[in-house]
Amino acid sequence: AQAYLIYGRVQKVEEYLLKARDLAGLKLELTGILGKRTKFQQTALPQLALSSVLDANVDRPSAQESHGDSELPPEVELQDDVRLDKIQYNEEIRTANLPSLEQTLCLLTIQYLQKSQPKDDLTTEELQAYIQAILSQDKGPWSTRAAALLIRCKLEATHKRTVERAMLQCETIVNDKAGVVPTSRLSYLWASGMQPAWTG
Repeated sequence: AQAYLIYGRVQKVEEYLLKARDLAGLKLELTGILGKRTKFQQTALPQLALSSVLDANVDRPSAQESHGDSELPPEVELQDDVRLDKIQYNEEIRTANLPSLEQTLCLLTIQYLQKSQPKDDLTTEELQAYIQAILSQDKGPWSTRAAALLIRCKLEATHKRTVERAMLQCETIVNDKAGVVPTSRLSYLWASGMQPAWTG
């Protein structure tokens, strides 16, 4: 699917992405949940959230088993006078502890949506929900986490309230890369779709 993504073959990407998610027993569903986005918001409003469910009949290693020793790039907290770092939902979101492969499939879904959907506010909200699903995991591949953070950086770089976090996050990833064991960075690298540094 990543190969088709490089060449913009979105129909093929969708075909293989759905097959991969089906084989992995991963169900992802966007849903609307009441929540608050700002610190002074009094009334909860509908917010997009991503629920994830794993098929219990599929045998898979956990992220702890496959990447328990991997040091993940730190996530920079949003320091803003108005906007919350994360949306505060009024109810619990149904989220699974995603193994490494399933996290990468979630990332591929983000990259597919970026290629196939128009660049508008609704698409951005959808992407943020998928990104948060990856960032909420305790363990996983370094490359998958870094790729998700970099996508968020690009999304936030166009907004005055998040542009500072976007720059700091990019700097953090660059600095973190130097201290990570190369074998950890290489795990799932091709599947993550990360571009070489010299093409950025």
